[in-house]
Amino acid sequence: MLLLLVGCRGFSPESSPEPVGPADTTERTCGPRLPLEFALSARVELADTAVFALPADFDEDGNVDLATTTHDEMLIAAGRGDGTFDAPFGTVPSQGFPFLAEDVNGDGHADLVVHTGGVLHGYTGDGAFGFIDSHTIDFAAFGGIATGDFDGDGLRDLAGMSSSTVAVALAFAGLDRLSSAGYPGELGVADLDHDGSDELIVGYDEALRVYRWRDGWTVWQELGDLGLDNPMVGLGDIDGDGTTDLVTGSRYFTDGLRIARGRWDGTFGAVEVLDYDIEAVGGLVLRDLDGDCLDEIVVVSYYYGILIESVGEGGLVRRASIDTAPFWLELADINNDGWLDIAADVNHRELEVYLGGVGVVE
Repeated sequence: MLLLLVGCRGFSPESSPEPVGPADTTERTCGPRLPLEFALSARVELADTAVFALPADFDEDGNVDLATTTHDEMLIAAGRGDGTFDAPFGTVPSQGFPFLAEDVNGDGHADLVVHTGGVLHGYTGDGAFGFIDSHTIDFAAFGGIATGDFDGDGLRDLAGMSSSTVAVALAFAGLDRLSSAGYPGELGVADLDHDGSDELIVGYDEALRVYRWRDGWTVWQELGDLGLDNPMVGLGDIDGDGTTDLVTGSRYFTDGLRIARGRWDGTFGAVEVLDYDIEAVGGLVLRDLDGDCLDEIVVVSYYYGILIESVGEGGLVRRASIDTAPFWLELADINNDGWLDIAADVNHRELEVYLGGVGVVE
């Protein structure tokens, strides 16, 4: 797969400061670890095969809407703010995965970035379910996209995968190939050293590489010999120290999970191996679901459902599970109660919404 990086607006690469520490000095209010609870609130039926569900407030009414895509068009289900949704309606042309739903150009409105006919289209949102095709990038076989600010200029940049190598296009012009470690399969974005510029983490055949921009792209770190096939990228703070930790495992067959804890300078420590035999894993999502300042690991498994784990001294601790058949999920506060909820793509035919919350320790 070819990885393409594109500046969504004027990209002016400048040198960035060296890593600083401590990594996080923000004061946080952390509660106790509480039981996690999830309840099914809605099933959004889809007339055609659709993939994924991304949350955004497209009409700016304060409620989360869900965007998904068929092989013909983007669909949006308008949120009612109570965990339910109106029937989805069509918007712009699309040919399936990948796509993005977020404010790309910094005007405060949620935009869409979709793949159609080998061309990446950026649709500028107007805050009222309207979209204008504002820019295109001509290349084929797009395999995955994400956004970040890689040069620290305050503007969103776009990372994408296709073909079999890694390359970078800055400000929609030129194409620079990055050094490759095999076939890229998944990417992640995070400001690992808290210097204001995001790093790009790429999963290859059996290794993970961290790329950073410093007047040019370089390999900053590499985690090799993971013993994993097609490693996934999960990023979050699993131990509450304010740094970004890495959780990875083989897609589909995990062969156990690997954890590399983040350091204050943005590098990762030694890789820890955790036993985990769940199959058909489609992804790993790290978020703090109970307000204790420790990110949980949300495991997406088509065979085993949605599994929510915490990292303890003796390994993983199962916090909750949902019996369904997800291909992927996203987290957002869908019913405006302050707790993260789950929107899952189930069988590429419907979206299931589970409202999250916490119980009481007796």
